[in-house]
Amino acid sequence: MKRSAPKPSLFLALLLVGSTPAFATYSCVGPVTGLSINQAGNVLAESVAGVSWGYLCSLTTEQNNYDPETCKVVYTALLAAQLSGQNVELWFNDSLTCSTHTEYSWLTGTTGCTSDANEPNVTSIYLET
Repeated sequence: MKRSAPKPSLFLALLLVGSTPAFATYSCVGPVTGLSINQAGNVLAESVAGVSWGYLCSLTTEQNNYDPETCKVVYTALLAAQLSGQNVELWFNDSLTCSTHTEYSWLTGTTGCTSDANEPNVTSIYLET
């Protein structure tokens, strides 16, 4: 089966490394553990950057401002981070904290995901919604 190459614009948008955007009020940094896909096709993890069991995106429908194709890239990047032991950084623009997001619900205020410039071994992705 022949696979087509990913759209360059998608990778340009995803592979940006930089500082926390002005619209983010806080960020959470840490490893990815227990990455999962539930029966509905939602991507979640035991912990992503210290945020427990939050739904990140859906592989079947547009959710959290991510279409299914972008969600596949998010899942792949998080799986690579989990397997390599690298940290990720999630940015938020809500009034919560890294530890107060409700488990098994959509992560609110997600503005992106990137590497942490202070960590030597991190995943270099940025997802702008």
